[in-house]
Amino acid sequence: MIFMKHANFLKKINAWLRLVRIEHALLSAIGVLVGLMIATKQGAAASLGTWAYALLVPIFINIGAFSLNDYFDIEADKQNKRKRPLVQGELGKNVAIYTAIAGLVIGSIIGFLINFEAGIIALAFAILSALYNWKLKDIAIAGNLFIAISMAIAFVFGAVAAGQALAQASGAIWILAIGATFAGMGREIVKTVQDMEGDAKARGSKSLPHIIGEKNSLYLASVCFLAFVISLPFFVAETGMKIRYPGMAIPSLGWNIFSLGLLAICAFAFIAMAYMGAFGKGEGRLERIRRGSLIALAIALGAILLAGILG
Repeated sequence: MIFMKHANFLKKINAWLRLVRIEHALLSAIGVLVGLMIATKQGAAASLGTWAYALLVPIFINIGAFSLNDYFDIEADKQNKRKRPLVQGELGKNVAIYTAIAGLVIGSIIGFLINFEAGIIALAFAILSALYNWKLKDIAIAGNLFIAISMAIAFVFGAVAAGQALAQASGAIWILAIGATFAGMGREIVKTVQDMEGDAKARGSKSLPHIIGEKNSLYLASVCFLAFVISLPFFVAETGMKIRYPGMAIPSLGWNIFSLGLLAICAFAFIAMAYMGAFGKGEGRLERIRRGSLIALAIALGAILLAGILG
């Protein structure tokens, strides 16, 4: 009896982790860590407590946003035959909405505990996440662009949390953010193509594939992936040089064969996925692109962290 209760509890935990897409939350936290690291190497000084708070913000905001996504998308997920926890009855809708509210509110509050600018960014993305899940995702390009920017803002947020003003964030941070926006845009367009029929039936969405067609949408996603790849050498060049400001030397990241090798793996993976999206055949390739791009982005973050540790 005790074993059965324990097994049921573990199933609920697993369902909750799938509800909140914990892997996305952790990747966002790593993105913030990268922003903190780069800003610190450029002279910013933040306490360990600030670092801890900064890493918690994206985790809570992501948990809230993804829970709300499943809450609003139950019918669309049924249409798209997605095995989501709410669709399969593993969790109730009340769990999703309570988790969403708690995540978005706590994430915003912690943001203000860091500094005012970090709090504004956290609050803005909490509000926009709610608007996205309610209505914005049904608007072509706008919904895709918001998700893309929400992936990129992690790096900027990290720099701001470290004490840099938004307007003073370095070129390296902005190159990284712009590149991440392209990668995120490509991923979201692919996902929109995957879900176009179910979203149209359940939500009345008029997404990008309904306007320019599935094929053209995938061409655009491939262009976004290639734009991300093009941004990588600029980021390496920006962080691989010792840049001097008056009275202050900006140390470089410690790029070597290992960190550059990981970044190259990410680049080749995105080139392959761009080709698959534009010229590949079969529905299964879209899911492979969606999952593969997330893994490739994780590899890129690992490469940057390794360069930061060695720098």
